[in-house]
Amino acid sequence: MSKWSEELQETTRMEVFPGAIMKDEDHNYGIFFEINGNVVIKGIVPGSGLMPKASDEILATFGSVMEMVEAGWVMD
Repeated sequence: MSKWSEELQETTRMEVFPGAIMKDEDHNYGIFFEINGNVVIKGIVPGSGLMPKASDEILATFGSVMEMVEAGWVMD
């Protein structure tokens, strides 16, 4: 069971977009991308300020947005 509210999970499922800032249940942060039909969460360059930049580090990869949300990732 996710620690995130059902409302936040549903909002993420319906409204997530490339470049969205994401967080997981351990409060790791990343940036949402869709690459070659997969959902990819990339790390954030430290110190990139108010406009976070994606790093080359891949934090997680999923087959769908549904899988991503089920794994505990939601929009921040």
